[in-house]
Amino acid sequence: MHEAYILYPPEKIPVQIESMTGFENKLILGTRQGHLLMYSFEPNQETNKLDLQLLKYDKNFSKKPITQIEAIPEYKLIFSLSDGVVNVHDYSRHGFPLIHTAQKTKGATVFALDVKKSKSLTGELIVLVRLAVAAKRKLQCYYWKQNTLLEFGNDIDLNDVPKTIAWNNNHICVGFKTEYVMYDISGEQPKKIDLFPTSSSKSIEPCISLIEDDIFAVAKDEYLVTVYTEKYKTDGKENNTGLVKPDASLLTTKDTRNLKSLIWSEPFQGLVWDEPYIIGLITDAIEVRVFDNLDMSDKGLLIQTIPQLQKARFLARGKKGLLYVASVSHLWCIQAVEISKQREHLLQEENFHLALQLTNISDESPEFKATKINEIQTRHAYNLFINKHFRESMKEFSKLNTDPIDVIRLFPDLLPDSGKNKLSSYSKKPAPVLDEKDIENGLVALIDYLTEIRYSLRQDLVNKTDSKLSAGKNISALLSIIDTTLLKCYLQTSDSMVASVLRMNYCYLEESERVLKKYDKYVELIILYQTKGQHKRALQLLQAQAETLGSPLYGHDRTIQYLQHLGNENKHLIYEFAGWVLEKHPDDGLKIFIEDIPEVENLPRAEVLDFLLKDHKQLVVRYLEHIINVWNEQKALFHNILIQQYREKLIALKTDPDIESDVQKKTARDTINGKLLAFLRKSKLYHAEKVLGEFPYTDLFEARAIILGRLGKHEKVLAIFVQLLGDFDKAVEYCDETYDSDDPKSSDVYVTLIKTILTPPTAPPYSDLELHPRCLKPDIDTVLAIMEKNAKKINPYAVLQILPDGIPLGSIKNFLEIALNHHLERKRKTQILKGLYYAEHLQTHEQKIHYESRHFLVTELSVCPVCKKKFSYQSAFVRTPEGNIVHFSCQDKI
Repeated sequence: MHEAYILYPPEKIPVQIESMTGFENKLILGTRQGHLLMYSFEPNQETNKLDLQLLKYDKNFSKKPITQIEAIPEYKLIFSLSDGVVNVHDYSRHGFPLIHTAQKTKGATVFALDVKKSKSLTGELIVLVRLAVAAKRKLQCYYWKQNTLLEFGNDIDLNDVPKTIAWNNNHICVGFKTEYVMYDISGEQPKKIDLFPTSSSKSIEPCISLIEDDIFAVAKDEYLVTVYTEKYKTDGKENNTGLVKPDASLLTTKDTRNLKSLIWSEPFQGLVWDEPYIIGLITDAIEVRVFDNLDMSDKGLLIQTIPQLQKARFLARGKKGLLYVASVSHLWCIQAVEISKQREHLLQEENFHLALQLTNISDESPEFKATKINEIQTRHAYNLFINKHFRESMKEFSKLNTDPIDVIRLFPDLLPDSGKNKLSSYSKKPAPVLDEKDIENGLVALIDYLTEIRYSLRQDLVNKTDSKLSAGKNISALLSIIDTTLLKCYLQTSDSMVASVLRMNYCYLEESERVLKKYDKYVELIILYQTKGQHKRALQLLQAQAETLGSPLYGHDRTIQYLQHLGNENKHLIYEFAGWVLEKHPDDGLKIFIEDIPEVENLPRAEVLDFLLKDHKQLVVRYLEHIINVWNEQKALFHNILIQQYREKLIALKTDPDIESDVQKKTARDTINGKLLAFLRKSKLYHAEKVLGEFPYTDLFEARAIILGRLGKHEKVLAIFVQLLGDFDKAVEYCDETYDSDDPKSSDVYVTLIKTILTPPTAPPYSDLELHPRCLKPDIDTVLAIMEKNAKKINPYAVLQILPDGIPLGSIKNFLEIALNHHLERKRKTQILKGLYYAEHLQTHEQKIHYESRHFLVTELSVCPVCKKKFSYQSAFVRTPEGNIVHFSCQDKI
């Protein structure tokens, strides 16, 4: 058991002690005979003990027993209760001279003092002394001023005669024979608060002591119950009874301050608070306990028992660490063991919490205390780890800002080096042997700890600041160790979290690669390579695992996805590793270059086209179709090459000897031919002259006709349709599409077609070709049909010049009527428009004359109405609708 106090041998007192109080190293005794004795305890350097010295002795202090006595060292006053009256004496002078007698307290049985110390603005110590006296069934309140007790408020009526009272701030706690009651005197009328019975079964004297500000400790059977005054709330508005309901949480055994209710071995007779200990006087002994001792069980709340205090009745505290116990005839002095010795013993017993409390209240230097507190807390955290309380241990390490590397070294195989763990020096116990369950629990706690530390370090790195944790350290290197450790922890505890750690990480590449391969985590290894920019290694692994059955990377889809997101800066890797996918899975592989994601769309298309033309020519057409039709590519190069690819494929299919017998090839030929013709008509961006030179003269006449039409060579186009293909319908269709009355080159396209049909050629448009039989003689019927259908688009004067003389006039009657009426209608419309334009011209001219008739005069004396300044020679000015002349710069201010 811990030794907090030392008991010195008893001193025989020649009088019968009736009351006792202590302060500093002084002790004042009141006797049954009315004598008053004042002692001091002085250290003896030779015996290393405290010697009792009698300072003053007054046999005539009182004629009656002195039943209660209290001292106020600041005023050097003694408040005593004798013969039912409270008296105030000066203990600094010989004979304890009487200063004041409170006659109104006649019949008093017990009193209590409330002493409040404060400092004025000038730094002067101000001490406020208040006195509560229980006189019969009334509670009287006084305050000390100018050597006199003055009444403080009205008397409080009581239900019984109090056995003990205590006063703190605005609350007075009263102990009756059967119950405890508290009064709130903060308002105009005191409010009664019923607490609880004094005892449930035994006849026990009540006992009250003040522990800390606003906290009373009261006895109930073997229990010490703490009462927090600030937790009592008034029951709404004031009522006539003055009752207050206590908060339901008040009588609980624990509180936010962690001051528990304590169980004693027996009901105690007296109680004093000597932080951090609560000392209770029981039969022939005292027990030393603490309210909260996190390092031990409830039994550990008993710190020490000091026996052999025969018939002890009184317990008092002097200065910190000095206690006085007395019986009727004997006096014991009890002194606290030095804090340094207590702390050493407590650390050996692993009672870190109490050691920390003692260090906090010690008189040691702030620097030494800070160092010692950190050591105790670190030993506590390490001890928690040794005892396998991993989560609590990690919380303590986090509060202490312990080096995370030392914490990580507590676990085996998490760091590659075998450096010494500094934390092991804080305990003589060996590191615990961890089984599988312990390791899992420990790693889970370590994950929470490292996650919190990682967040703090990231904040320091982003904000470029230094915290206690990061001061003087390489934050990036520390983050690398933490992330690598987190990776190892998740691999052993939660596989699903590995990927999230790797996506935003500072992991060491080699170590992380090694551990991921150890656990066959190839998917996570790809993520590691990707985040570290090791794309080539990632792609090599993907290619190697693509053919491995059962592998999570089996197949080509992951490679395609990876290549799609590499972007322009890694295009060389795309060309290097796209090859095997395009060879084995061309349809899926082409997605590497045509997927609708920004990285793919921004690849250099000319380079991609060169790559496909060189090694994967069968995919060029699909690539070009996508970038032109979907991505709206505007460069003529790609349009030209797509036409070239269509032409080459079409010629290859046409020259295939099996084309007529192979339905699939025939369908492919028709499809490509349709795409070629449609693209030639749709696209406006290809170079017609360049493309035309690549087409053969002996084939693909319709495609050539479309290109010639793009160049405006309508005669050649119509010659192809009429003389080579003999397709008059397509010739008419071409004229319908090309005709434009406002374009001189296209307005006579029907006349050109009629001339081509009516004039049989002597030679084909291109050499080595045969003329179509249909063009060898004029087709009058077709010409007349064309003329009648398109009469409004044909110039009658031009067409009449090329028609044969033998055509009956009746056959062209409808044409002439329609054409002439159309031209006459156009002429009338033109004349009407001419008249309207001329009228508009006259109106405009008239308005001009009207406005020019207005004038205004600006001289050197003219003033701008806005800025009130004159117009200079070179001033720019404007005239407002109201007729005012202002500067150009002033017009916006109007």
